[in-house]
Amino acid sequence: MTLSDRLQSLAAASSKPPETNDGREYIEEVKGFGGLKYHCNLCHVCFEPHLKDNHIKQDAHKEAYKVQKEKGTVEEQLVLGKHEGLSPTEEEFQAVRDIVLSCEKALKLVSDVLSQEDLPSQAGSDDVVADVIIKQENTDVVVTEDKVADPGDPVEVRPRAIKGVMRAGLLANGLLMKGEVSVHLVLLSRDKPTSTLLARVSDILPKQLSTITEDKYEIVMQPENACILVTSTKSPKAMCKVSLTSQLMRRHPFDYYNDIAPPDPVDVLPRKACEDALRELRRARWFEAKAYSLPFCEIVMRIFRELCSRIPTLSRMDIWLLELIVQKCLSTLDSNATAASAVQRVFECIAGGIFLPDNPGVYDPCEREPTDLCTKLTIQEREDMTASAQMHKILDITLDDLSSEGKSGNKRKRSEAEAAETTQAKKDKPESGKIPK
Repeated sequence: MTLSDRLQSLAAASSKPPETNDGREYIEEVKGFGGLKYHCNLCHVCFEPHLKDNHIKQDAHKEAYKVQKEKGTVEEQLVLGKHEGLSPTEEEFQAVRDIVLSCEKALKLVSDVLSQEDLPSQAGSDDVVADVIIKQENTDVVVTEDKVADPGDPVEVRPRAIKGVMRAGLLANGLLMKGEVSVHLVLLSRDKPTSTLLARVSDILPKQLSTITEDKYEIVMQPENACILVTSTKSPKAMCKVSLTSQLMRRHPFDYYNDIAPPDPVDVLPRKACEDALRELRRARWFEAKAYSLPFCEIVMRIFRELCSRIPTLSRMDIWLLELIVQKCLSTLDSNATAASAVQRVFECIAGGIFLPDNPGVYDPCEREPTDLCTKLTIQEREDMTASAQMHKILDITLDDLSSEGKSGNKRKRSEAEAAETTQAKKDKPESGKIPK
């Protein structure tokens, strides 16, 4: 059975009829040797079919239904409150926004400067020798002809050395959390990236940044990581990693069987770093197409990212594996789902043994070859992750505590709020806006 089949069966088993005001949706039919009976999942009793309406009218059933509704409300408040505390602050949001927009605009100007520097001389004299470039679909074929160029003929130049800049990682997915001000941009080059091209970009970038913004940035080039680090000098110190790569750095299947691939330049950047940047782009595009529009995706991802950073048994689940699990779980939610039920669905999936060895595994949709992301986990780690998927333990607070707080603590909270308003003006908490995509 595949992962999709298991999640669909889980969704069918946990789905309920439309909610009513009398708890009728918690009563289900039970067929046995004694004939048809009904079972109430709230009161945990069985009764004959003709006693269904009488059971719904009983005070015990009404009270159980009321408690169930209050529990669902408390769970929703717990999840939404936890997510609010994990969202970036307004200052962090603005710092990330400023450095991202500044770097994107500056890199566009860097591409213009490099294009002008690489432009062939077009003085218009009769002794100019033109290089004719013939474009065939996606391949550039350069044919050199010894002829005198006519000053009136248009000369088509080679494409830009820098083809574009794209957002990757948590920035592209809109999943930055409170305290995270480091983002990732990927710079795509026409040819295989070299240390020379990286140095040229690093030399031109400071001047272009100064023309766009008055903010000061520190720029450090790291050829061993095929990137440039741009760091803000004001607090909070946001950092933007600009990776230089090219689609030519991704190995094609024929590269492993034939030695006809073009040779690399002498100062080509490390292949692993370039391939990692391309992998980040593929995953960002997949997340935007498959997961970003799903309900409660941002809430569930932030909550589980915090859990993975806090709970040792879940720390082995990296962000990409988490994104795949969350996408599969949220895609099977019904129309009546809430944020709490979405979080619970992911817990159910993990607790159901999706990581255990006898399950089909979680395969990477962004790789050519079948790649099971669970193979890097040991058997003990898989068992520990499965055992940790219990919502009431992981959220550091029980529903009983929340219920008692909600019943007995309302008056105390109201008095504290009134006292605070008399001593000082109430400060509005900045909304944690979504990181720009």
